[in-house]
Amino acid sequence: MTVRDTTCGIGSFRPKWMQMFANTRWFMVVYTILGIVQSMSWMYTPATTTTLEKRFKTQSQTIGVLMSGNEVSQIFLSLIMAYYGGRGSRPLWMAWGVMFSALSCFIFAVPHMIYGPGREALALTEEYLDPTVLNSTVIVKSEAPLLCVANQTMDATCEQDISSGDQSNVPLFLIFLSQFVLGIGTTMCHALGNTYLDDHVKKTNAPLMFGAVMSLRMVGPVFGMTFTSILLRLYIDPTLTPVITPSDPRWMGAWWLGWLVLGTLMLLCSFLIIWFPGKMPKREKTKEKTTDPEKVLIALEETLSEGEKDTPETELLTKKQESEEKNEKSEKEDESKKSQVRDDDGFLPSLKRLLKNQMLMYNIWSGIFFIIASSGHMTFFTKYSETQYHMSASGASMISGSTRIFAMVVGFMLSGYLMGKYKPKPRVILGYNVFLGVLSISNSIVHIFLRCDDNGLYGLDVNTGKIDIYNDCNMNCACEAVKYQPVCYVEKDMTFYSPCQLGCKTKFLSPNGSLTQFGECSCVPEEITVPFNVNDIQKVPAFLNNTSTVTIMNGPCPVDCTKLLIINGVLGFTISILSSLGRVGSVVVNFRCVEQRDKVFAQGMSLMFASIFAFIPGPIIFGALLDASCLVWNASCGNKGNCWLYHKDRFRLYMDGAAAGERIVDS
Repeated sequence: MTVRDTTCGIGSFRPKWMQMFANTRWFMVVYTILGIVQSMSWMYTPATTTTLEKRFKTQSQTIGVLMSGNEVSQIFLSLIMAYYGGRGSRPLWMAWGVMFSALSCFIFAVPHMIYGPGREALALTEEYLDPTVLNSTVIVKSEAPLLCVANQTMDATCEQDISSGDQSNVPLFLIFLSQFVLGIGTTMCHALGNTYLDDHVKKTNAPLMFGAVMSLRMVGPVFGMTFTSILLRLYIDPTLTPVITPSDPRWMGAWWLGWLVLGTLMLLCSFLIIWFPGKMPKREKTKEKTTDPEKVLIALEETLSEGEKDTPETELLTKKQESEEKNEKSEKEDESKKSQVRDDDGFLPSLKRLLKNQMLMYNIWSGIFFIIASSGHMTFFTKYSETQYHMSASGASMISGSTRIFAMVVGFMLSGYLMGKYKPKPRVILGYNVFLGVLSISNSIVHIFLRCDDNGLYGLDVNTGKIDIYNDCNMNCACEAVKYQPVCYVEKDMTFYSPCQLGCKTKFLSPNGSLTQFGECSCVPEEITVPFNVNDIQKVPAFLNNTSTVTIMNGPCPVDCTKLLIINGVLGFTISILSSLGRVGSVVVNFRCVEQRDKVFAQGMSLMFASIFAFIPGPIIFGALLDASCLVWNASCGNKGNCWLYHKDRFRLYMDGAAAGERIVDS
């Protein structure tokens, strides 16, 4: 081991003043900052999936496939990088990994740079909207018709959809490429960072250290949610003035802007981490510390000479001396094990040795099923809150995860403390994880029954998914060419598919420019049975066939789900704090059940297994289940796009039922 291996710097540039940072404490600071930025990006991705679906008119299952690009690169590279990276300068490899992560962020924003906000998003801004009352002949520049217009068709918009990226595969390819590049960076950081720390701390302090690092890194999701909430409240093109509010289902936030910020932050982190040495220099014990046992021994001899052999003070001094000697011996043995690593015997023998390690493989497979069960909520947690609790994308990203993140911070800190104090055996840790699995199963089952009722969509048959949008009064409106734009009949608290379904021929702007009200609605029912079903349509006796402006407001009717949101928050907090108690233990088990020479390789292998069997299939499976619960699709040019409206009961049953089933296998 040369001087360069244990000093801070790059190449021959290793100034003396920089060596003050060559210790585990400073590496923990930089590694934690990196973890915060990375976890911000990991939280930002699922929080913007709903916006991506609407912007590029794609399905949830497709989003799941795109997100798997991260895991595809990990499958091909995790073992190789973990094996060779663990035998080189790990901070240098990590710095390159962070640079790849930064590059992935910039690639993710490229689709917006190429295609812009999209035709439909532009159509909902003042700059592209006639500020006067809009009638059937003066609609919106490049906007698909929304009102009652005879003989209207959507065929003319297909070419515009392709040119704006709505029907192009290029944006989807760029998103997949971004995730593929991200996987390269994630592999380097995940496989090398924790093992680098574990190699340079006392064995007894490792659980507490991992608990502290994991807890501090949970600040990242908190920042990420706040960051996401702010950006999703900005319109997709911040330079334009939208005529709709964030609560409107057609709202699209500035999803692309966050990736530019996150990419810049990651570049800064790579600059900080690249200076650390391949191996930390050994600290010399201070003279004061080495003489402590001698002081204890002198005090003990003086006490014994005075004939006080059986006093409490004597026993206390004796125990203190024995404890210090035991700790010193343990430290020496730990350092000896770390310094006397057995010679490497090659890639294939190392892989074979790990595959035969039953404790390691059991822990890996347990984690795989845990990840699959959690992948639905991890990837689609904003969609879950939007669908079940009628929240906006920005509100969902802020509220749905804040309580759980705080719980995870507490759980990681408590887990590290308990692990460091009681030092449970690996089998005890794994047994506790089984207990947590049972609690998670119960939580998923309870969520199936947390239902927030609304009045549904008028004319929709939830069993077949078909919508009856025609009556005698709107038969000439050609409403089948109108896209989903929910409006609320305020007096009856009922949501309709579009203004066209109500026969509305005009719409009005408020003084601030927002689209709020519709007029000349010839098909407003005088009576509505609430709640209703499709059969109730025949019971409506008459329609208001006058030209007066009635209270038909833009957007779906509001629903108050505050109570259920609180219950969901309490359940999520409880389960998150209990689940996070077992995560630190699982990390420590992976480190302790393998030989020192296999530690980094074991991390890479566990990451590869998780990628193949959990991270790739998990989001795809849950995306397909969500698509199966869709009632109203956004169709464009004959192709099925994103889902506008879900069957809420099936949504919960598929999402939480599948999670419960996976956790049964995990337990």
